[in-house]
Amino acid sequence: MVGGRLNATVPFDYLRERGWSWLLDGDRLHETIGCSIVDTAHIVVLDALSKSDLATARNAAETACRAAPYDDICRLDLVKVAATEGHDDAADQMLTDDVFNRTDDHLSPIDLLEWTGEVVGKQGWNSARRTGSH
Repeated sequence: MVGGRLNATVPFDYLRERGWSWLLDGDRLHETIGCSIVDTAHIVVLDALSKSDLATARNAAETACRAAPYDDICRLDLVKVAATEGHDDAADQMLTDDVFNRTDDHLSPIDLLEWTGEVVGKQGWNSARRTGSH
């Protein structure tokens, strides 16, 4: 625990060398749990933002980002929280680095999911940043 809280990581991140192969069979629980954390955190973020509880919104978004580091929902939630906190430059930087120009494998940036593009458009965030320009 860190600071009285669990130090959250990706589910099943610390697997033993042997004994984890059951995760590859069937429902792929290790992937389902990450999605469940993101979905739950998203609900918490939306509720907290509606109540102006920015600390809870940020905590939920950050926890989801640690549990599912490649998920756009939690990344966009964190951008929304930063913007709501008045940290527009930080929100813009996260949007550029972590959404528009994100790379998951040290190659060129990945293509935006259609859903992500729709959310960005509805929020009025500058989609021209996909090129990395500010």
